[in-house]
Amino acid sequence: MGPARKTAVDYDLIRRNIIPLSLNNPKKDYDTLLESIGSARAVLIGEATHGTKEFYHERILITQRLIKEKGFTVVACEADWPDAYKVNRYVQNYKTNESRNAKEALSDFKRFPKWMWANQEVVNFVEWLRNYNDQIEAKAKSQSQSEKTKPFSEKVGFYGLDIYSLFGSINNIIQYLDKIDPKAAKQARLKSTENYTLATYFQISDTCEDEVIQVLKSIMKKTTEYPQDNRDSEEVDGLFNAEMNALVVKDAEDYYRHAMAVGPESWNRRDTHMMNALERLIKRLEGRRGGKEFKSVIWAHNRYSSEGDLYAAIKPKERLVGDAVKSILDNFHAKDLDMDVPTTLDLLPILAQASVTAASHWDGEREVKRVNPSLPQSVENAFHTVAVKSNEPNFLLLFTRISSETSVKTPTSTDLINELADSSYLLQRAIGVIYAPDTEYLSHYFRAKTSKQFDAVIHIDTTSEVKPLEEDESLELS
Repeated sequence: MGPARKTAVDYDLIRRNIIPLSLNNPKKDYDTLLESIGSARAVLIGEATHGTKEFYHERILITQRLIKEKGFTVVACEADWPDAYKVNRYVQNYKTNESRNAKEALSDFKRFPKWMWANQEVVNFVEWLRNYNDQIEAKAKSQSQSEKTKPFSEKVGFYGLDIYSLFGSINNIIQYLDKIDPKAAKQARLKSTENYTLATYFQISDTCEDEVIQVLKSIMKKTTEYPQDNRDSEEVDGLFNAEMNALVVKDAEDYYRHAMAVGPESWNRRDTHMMNALERLIKRLEGRRGGKEFKSVIWAHNRYSSEGDLYAAIKPKERLVGDAVKSILDNFHAKDLDMDVPTTLDLLPILAQASVTAASHWDGEREVKRVNPSLPQSVENAFHTVAVKSNEPNFLLLFTRISSETSVKTPTSTDLINELADSSYLLQRAIGVIYAPDTEYLSHYFRAKTSKQFDAVIHIDTTSEVKPLEEDESLELS
């Protein structure tokens, strides 16, 4: 006979390893976390829902500390490229910026689900980024002439990695071509009618992949024509923006043609695009710094931010961002192969008393929903029990740490990791922009090895819904 199946959680073991969080003292709360990140060049901060206010708030506090204390200069999000790039123009104060404040900078986030980015928590962060970058620019102006070229590459950028902005990216490309090649812009308009896109979706028309690839090649060639000492200019960034929009169009068209496919195909196409976008972003930014490494924070749902080879879900063929980030960094810096282990930080909710902003179906109305109590066999329920037993409603669990001196990742507690990695009995809940409480077990739970997927988990016992900017009034709880 094999070993007996484990059916109980060792709550005392978990309790002995928690680091209490006050949620009102970010420096004290996250000192241990910042120390554990060590020399990591990428930090992936997840979220177990796309509609929880506290997740946004704590993720922003951690990101601000990474920027100020660890020198991180990129915030890459599960957001559409053109909408996020408008924010990037604002926070870096580009000459092409037309936004007067953060709300205007976020105004292009109009498609479903608006609340993910056009909310007050993100507004506050965007204004903080603008002020932080303005201070960098002001300091540089008082320095020597040779130092005055640095602010553009030292400022913190805000970028989107997602794939859904087909129409927005087409429009951005056409607007850019209007400036540099009106003839090409006219041809692009003929190719981008709504009828064509609908035909593509239902696979009854030839695709525009060849044309978009030609646009990509043309833009990349034009980039190389700029003098080396001018690679830091906004003109080159304009080219790069057009290149990224062309990549979105090519990949989005492919994604939508496979959107109705059964299995992991559409998931993997979206995930692959996000990693291609990140890889191009890394290449661009490191080229701008003369090959000097930079550090990035990546915001994505837990289903993306974990490490795929340890993702014991019922969909084993799905690719995940956590693994791909390490692969990208290794490709850029092969000499550091053993050191390029990005720290992934997962914000995991325990929904004992929780409401969440979500819809009942894609493109549906925003609702404020009461989240069901977590299942007894879930990691959320285990953490909630620990919170009650310890009288610590909010806490941090660290599973690994990275040395600042050697860049080696080591486990904090083998017993704790093994306890939470037993996928035979622990479930994990994931809520995206859609929440279906009536079919929650099938729709939102999966078996997982939490302590091996993530390097750290933050538990917040009571959470509330995030609210979009244009809808500050309360909705009735459903």
